[in-house]
Amino acid sequence: MKFLGIAHDIIISSAALIIDGEIKAASPEERFTRLKQDRRFPHNAINYCLQSQNLDIEDLDGIAIAWNPSRDLVSASNHGFSARRSRVEHFYSIPLNLDKFFKNPNSDKFSSNVFLNDLFQNCPNIIFTDHYESHLFSSLALSGFKECAYAIIDGRAETHTQKLGQINENLHNTEFIEQTYPNSLGLFYGAITQLLGYKPDGDEWKVMAMGAYANNDDKVSTEIFKEAIKVNNNGKIVVDMNLFGYANQWEKNLYNDELISKLGIEKRDNYELIISESRKYEIALSLQNRFEEIMIQILKILREKSDSENLILSGGCLMNSLFNGKIESLKLFKNHYIGPFPDDSGTSIGAAYSAFYNSLSKNIVNENFYQSKRAIQNYFGPDQNNNSIKNDLLKTKIPFQEINKENELISIAAHDLNEGKVVGWVQGKSEFGQRSLGNRSILLDPRLEKGKELINSAIKFREAYRPFAPAILKENFYDFFEGDPNNHFFMESVAKFKKNLPLKVPAVMNNDRTGRVQVVTSNSNELFYGLITKFYELTNCPMLLNTSFNLNGEPVVLNTIDAIKTFYSSGIDVLYIGNYRLCKRYNV
Repeated sequence: MKFLGIAHDIIISSAALIIDGEIKAASPEERFTRLKQDRRFPHNAINYCLQSQNLDIEDLDGIAIAWNPSRDLVSASNHGFSARRSRVEHFYSIPLNLDKFFKNPNSDKFSSNVFLNDLFQNCPNIIFTDHYESHLFSSLALSGFKECAYAIIDGRAETHTQKLGQINENLHNTEFIEQTYPNSLGLFYGAITQLLGYKPDGDEWKVMAMGAYANNDDKVSTEIFKEAIKVNNNGKIVVDMNLFGYANQWEKNLYNDELISKLGIEKRDNYELIISESRKYEIALSLQNRFEEIMIQILKILREKSDSENLILSGGCLMNSLFNGKIESLKLFKNHYIGPFPDDSGTSIGAAYSAFYNSLSKNIVNENFYQSKRAIQNYFGPDQNNNSIKNDLLKTKIPFQEINKENELISIAAHDLNEGKVVGWVQGKSEFGQRSLGNRSILLDPRLEKGKELINSAIKFREAYRPFAPAILKENFYDFFEGDPNNHFFMESVAKFKKNLPLKVPAVMNNDRTGRVQVVTSNSNELFYGLITKFYELTNCPMLLNTSFNLNGEPVVLNTIDAIKTFYSSGIDVLYIGNYRLCKRYNV
């Protein structure tokens, strides 16, 4: 059975194709349009999904949407989002957007006297899936668990901001706690993100990283945040809405003047907030601390209600890798799983999985649903073959070197890295999700003392404090880090560096001696594993600095042309695309 999942008009739009329970193709729309966090209808991503399997839209068994607009008929203000209009319009806008994919489009027949179901009689069933069910299935289907407790927490869905429950081996869902808007941990974090001068629904992870550079928390903020957001005895979040503006559609900010006054923050020209840089770091630390306290309280209550030893987590709040790295040490659950795309981009995959498994009869769910092992890779996006890459390179008239032997390619790249060069690495299918995992990556020797400063200033053009991830061979994980390597395939969690290390890797160690680790095996990414292995042979260092191949404010590169543009717009020294090596003149 074939199901197309669509997420749009939320923080980031995407599309995914599931065939008989297997992800065949998936991509966020932004990779094609080059517009960061593109939330528009994912025409390009849908087209990629269908073309990758030589399908027409009529071949599908269903189209699953990662939002249920019927819930919006009774929901509160949309101001918690970047869009203010009602999503009830999805009932007609989605069929109209899908019309272009039919062999015989119907939109020219549209009039006020014609019903949509008359126009689209050849359309597969459109299934509007609750947003949190989409989040749930995006992790559940990849977790390898036959039963588990779950926590879905983000800014808000149709009417909810948090859902805790348990799902059994027959997919029976027992919901323990449902939190309704406007009491929201995600929007609380977004409001303070905005107060610090950053963009909510996008820059929260910048604020998360800031706290590591504070000498202490901000005592005033710490006390105010304790009163601003709490968890009651029933496990529900309670926010003091007298301090926040996100529930008021006429309020331009997610915070309000009352919160500014309590924090003792002054304004310049009655508009710009005056906060010193050092205090911003301290407020960020206070925010992160309160976020973690709330999350821990929630998980403890879930543990009391659930008899499962397995836990899956999803929703935008689970993009907080600093907290994620502490879940294991809480020892509340024996096993936990955070997938590679807990944010909104993953809901297209979750919606498609929900539709697929809800279409199965209950007596065959077990046979089809659960993978024997959890997913360890997310390479579902477009690929380019070497002929296509070469044709694009020839059109640009840029000199390049062709290297047809894989072991030679890896050896040359490893030597480039050992020489301190910044390497762009574009190989195979693109990653699905917010993080690059070795197929659309910028790589560097992690031993370089000024490596982090170099990438931030000359390539990413972003704040100097922003950290970078260590991509490490799984068999060497315990030499450097504490914890379980199986919780680190997707950079989803930070891990603590051990006190005594075999060598120094300052470019990937945060101020708090943590690293947002990617574990690499030959099964998760064979070519990337081979590159790190060769670098290890040369240097005795089993890891590389790995960051996404993009400039600040741009989506991750998708193809040859995107990579070349970024290569020549930044301080990257050498670019590898498939079997081809490009080098700037001074590095030849």
